[in-house]
Amino acid sequence: MLNRIVAFFVFLTFLFGSHACLNDVPHENPLDPFNTKNLISIDGTVQTFYPPRRPIANAVVTLQPGNSRIFSNQDGSFLFTGLISDDYTVYATAEGYNRDSIEVTLNDNQSSLVFNLDGLPYFKNIALKTHHISRHFPIDEMYSLQIDASVDDFDGIADINQVAFAIPALNQTGTLEATQNFGIFSKILNIEEPVPSIHALIGRQFILNVTDDVGITVSSDAQFLTRVIDLTPQLVFPTELDTITATQSTFEWTRVHLNYPFTLKIEIYRINFGALIKAKEYTNIPAEQRSAPIDYEFSSGNYLWILTIIDEFGNTSSSKEGTFHVQ
Repeated sequence: MLNRIVAFFVFLTFLFGSHACLNDVPHENPLDPFNTKNLISIDGTVQTFYPPRRPIANAVVTLQPGNSRIFSNQDGSFLFTGLISDDYTVYATAEGYNRDSIEVTLNDNQSSLVFNLDGLPYFKNIALKTHHISRHFPIDEMYSLQIDASVDDFDGIADINQVAFAIPALNQTGTLEATQNFGIFSKILNIEEPVPSIHALIGRQFILNVTDDVGITVSSDAQFLTRVIDLTPQLVFPTELDTITATQSTFEWTRVHLNYPFTLKIEIYRINFGALIKAKEYTNIPAEQRSAPIDYEFSSGNYLWILTIIDEFGNTSSSKEGTFHVQ
């Protein structure tokens, strides 16, 4: 029993004596976890690119080497502590903003960094529409492609610099034009642009690119044409300057048969010394209809009307002009 007690006290003496000896060992190696003498910090702020700069909360800030990750606070601030003297790269990214990085060499002083992240442009909506027009003059048949894009930017719509399109398989590119509607860009290509036949574009990938003033470009997913409507409506009455009454008439056409949903639209124009002035428009006419009462009060003169097929994707096909006279 006595031997066991002596052995126990010898063990305790060895244990605490060893710990004391370990504490006496110098911890000057910067990689030694017990060395707290030379630890350094990196702090900083993540904010927007344009003044007045706003803090970006919950941005992911990554430190390399080490792959340490933290989130910025509500005021955009962040802090890495317990670092040793070394070369580091700090990355900052946030949803909707372009990633940025800063290289820093740490010595004995704390380093402060500022990230000004550029808000990314993005597409809200993209539409590819084909239009088929049958005319008496100047040409019989005309096909065109309309590209519409609604865009925005996390820094504001004013930061949008350009919207462009590309057809990689045909090595064709072009730029969309800004419309009167803020954030809406559009381009209409006729049959010579970019290929002689619009049908050759079916199945081809369209890629749209939006670029902001900083020069950051964001590309859309691949876009495709839905269809080309080759069938054109055939007008029955009035045509070839038929005379109608000024207050009431019924316009007629041959019923249109297609194997997909569509509606019809009537457009009426007054012919004024060779110029066309829109007088009336009727939309959302059911596909099965073959006539429509016109309740517009016409003034005397010559007019023309056009009947257009419109499918659910906005593709259209228009009839030849029907002319009529109002006494």
